[in-house]
Amino acid sequence: MKEYPDGEWDNQMVFRKTKLINLEASYLSEEFPRLLFAALTARKDISPVTWEEMKQKGKIAAHEIYVTVVDGAAEVASNGYVDINDLPPVDTWIYQAYRIGKGYPVLYCWVPNAFVADVQAAMDVHVLDNYEWIDVEQLLPDYQQ
Repeated sequence: MKEYPDGEWDNQMVFRKTKLINLEASYLSEEFPRLLFAALTARKDISPVTWEEMKQKGKIAAHEIYVTVVDGAAEVASNGYVDINDLPPVDTWIYQAYRIGKGYPVLYCWVPNAFVADVQAAMDVHVLDNYEWIDVEQLLPDYQQ
């Protein structure tokens, strides 16, 4: 991650280290599982953190991938943390699944504490309610602390 002086972040660059081929063209295609696999594979040499560490250092957001309005409102509200397609930075993606009652796949991403307010601002302005906060216990029903 690029360092910025005095805590000044460039939200459009943070957590976007992983380079995926033709990412922009593929965001809204059926190739999203391949993109997630490529993002996770790029991190294979990084030691995973525990769920407890994830909870202490941030929150998990669920995002309905193909539910988007390409109007830039969430991008602006989040100070660029989510992109024009309402997607969070690729290096925060952790899981994708279909949920009962939801017609679209859901992307789960980890949001560091420093950016929780930015993502909440994106949630607050999005007209389709395509984001929500998720507890680890909701993702992993058998989770034990």
